[in-house]
Amino acid sequence: MCFIEVKTRASNSPVSPEFSVSKKQEKRIISAAHQYIVKNEIDLEIRFDIIAITSDKNELILEHINNAFYPILD
Repeated sequence: MCFIEVKTRASNSPVSPEFSVSKKQEKRIISAAHQYIVKNEIDLEIRFDIIAITSDKNELILEHINNAFYPILD
């Protein structure tokens, strides 16, 4: 099972989309995924991906980053 965060930035942005996912956002996504898995009694391996979209005038550049981040045990 894959949980995906989609980020879009303009090509002139100082931070590329895949690097704009903060640790706080990662924790929220991981928490939401955990709640979904528990509620639906899912027993599958999971991963967290990022779809990074960069817009450059009339062109969109899409990059799919597998295993972009991992659950952190506190």
